Amino acid sequence: MELRQLEAFRAIAETGSFTRAAARLNLTQSAISQQIKALEDELGEPLFARTKRSVKLSPSGEVALRQVDIILSSVRELKGQFQAHRHLACGRLRVAAASQAIAHLFAPFYGEFKKSFSQIELSFRTTISTRETIEEVLANAVDVGFASLPVNSPELEVEPLFEDELALVVGSAHPFARASSVTVERLRSERFILYEPGTSIRQTTDSFFQQAQLAPEVAMESNDTDFINGMVKIGLGISFMPRWAVVEDIKRGDLKAVRVKGWKMRRSVAMVWLKRYQPAAVKTFLNFMRAHSKALQKRASGLIE
Repeated sequence: MELRQLEAFRAIAETGSFTRAAARLNLTQSAISQQIKALEDELGEPLFARTKRSVKLSPSGEVALRQVDIILSSVRELKGQFQAHRHLACGRLRVAAASQAIAHLFAPFYGEFKKSFSQIELSFRTTISTRETIEEVLANAVDVGFASLPVNSPELEVEPLFEDELALVVGSAHPFARASSVTVERLRSERFILYEPGTSIRQTTDSFFQQAQLAPEVAMESNDTDFINGMVKIGLGISFMPRWAVVEDIKRGDLKAVRVKGWKMRRSVAMVWLKRYQPAAVKTFLNFMRAHSKALQKRASGLIE
């Protein structure tokens, strides 16, 4: 059953003529006759009593017309609602990112987005790795994900948004805390508290260890940024962490960010979403993040000048 069949049926009922109904709908008489035949075949009842001079509703047609009026009225109301709000984004929006990024990096922007677009229901899904974020987007479990590059999937749109840099983070009582930078050689005797394997931070860290030909002594592994902070503060090891994750600790003097001479450990972070038509809520969020990319970049990279 198609909407055009119902529109043809009502036009004939109102005009009492296949010819006049066809003219109203800009169809040929043959086309409108085929639509009514298909509708009658599907319903299993004749909808019109046809004579040489007139076309009248059959008893079944009278019953059908009441329902068709309700259906077409509902369709018209639905169209009107969307046309009235076509410039106003609304609906549900699902975003995924690593838990530490949501808590320490994106939270202020999400808060501003919710204030600016209160009609959009924004929800979050935390992930432990870029791989999990990508899987969530591909499974349509979320609308937009934030993931470290590279992201290779023909099904996804990938738009770089900002870069961040991992800093060597030590406790305030550690000998490195008195230096602005250290050499790779001085790291060989240190114990490290690292993010767990599979996370983008750990992948960047492991790449550094490999290139620097450094076999780290791993004291602990965790995906809990606050836990790593706490362990580094009390001197159980040192860590490589995103600058944005330790801003407040450095301001308080609990931690110190130190450069490794000759090395910069950078990551590019992108927005990812499925290659398909996106609803207004998703487009609004993407444009919001683009508009705030400079502020996001500043927040992500403001610890060490």
